[in-house]
Amino acid sequence: MVATGVMTPERAYRAINYDTLVLLLGMMLISAYLYLAHFFEWAAELVLSLSRTPERLLLYVTVTSGILSALLVNDTICLMLTPLVVAVIRRGKLPLLPYLIALATSANIGSVATRTATAAPNAAASVGHSRNQSRRNAKVRVRQR
Repeated sequence: MVATGVMTPERAYRAINYDTLVLLLGMMLISAYLYLAHFFEWAAELVLSLSRTPERLLLYVTVTSGILSALLVNDTICLMLTPLVVAVIRRGKLPLLPYLIALATSANIGSVATRTATAAPNAAASVGHSRNQSRRNAKVRVRQR
């Protein structure tokens, strides 16, 4: 946006949320340490033994990421679950794309249910709320006349 002139460099620097960057960096470091400790391989064995079929695995991935994203920030859920899903899929010799799409989609859907949702769902909700509020205010003004 700075390159196209839409935003000044100063405004772009002020728009950066360093708390979020530190959170994401911390989650990446935790994920890297879990990888080095072979946690994802251990968890992949457990998940594959519990799911038994590719369809049930897809259901578990979808429900788990959706519920966790409703409770926590979806970015962190995607960061933590993606290496696990990749390890499970590789070990199970399954196609990777449907499971990653399910993870991302259900995380976005789950995050809409909370106030921790990213800006787009919250902005859409606030626009809908402000339109409904404007309609109510207009009805009140009509009744008062």
